[in-house]
Amino acid sequence: MCWLVSIAAPQKHRQAMERITQASRGLQIIWFTPTSETSQFPGTTCCAQVVRGGCSCDIYTSPRTPGREEEELDRERDRLQKKGWSAAKIDRALHNKSDSATRPRRPRKGAEAFNALVTELVRGLGSVYLHAHFANDPHDEPAAATVISLQQFLELGFPANTVVTVR
Repeated sequence: MCWLVSIAAPQKHRQAMERITQASRGLQIIWFTPTSETSQFPGTTCCAQVVRGGCSCDIYTSPRTPGREEEELDRERDRLQKKGWSAAKIDRALHNKSDSATRPRRPRKGAEAFNALVTELVRGLGSVYLHAHFANDPHDEPAAATVISLQQFLELGFPANTVVTVR
């Protein structure tokens, strides 16, 4: 299964959006017409999927969730205890895992091009809608909507299954 990322803007910005997306380096822009049943974006919008190599896996990285690392470490501790590891060995393994989780992620190849595209769209249009979902996920309906700044987008990314307005 793969991630799929969609971008959208009000219909009045269609020509500007098409002009900006033509310069997207290494990304494929697949335009689609949303229907009232399938559109997760507010109002009348022009929409496109942004892919690289047929999907958005190289473009989208879900943001790190505070507290999630602790839950993962607890699950890992339980798993290693069941394997019979000593307390000292478990502590070393969890310490190494914790250190690696706090290091900045290396950007994926398509992520830089996608970030540049979103930056150009926001600067040219004032704002842009984003949505990421995991293909074939039965629970991929957008659960929420939120607004973030371009700076927040560039630093943190954006959550999946949420219609995100980047300004």
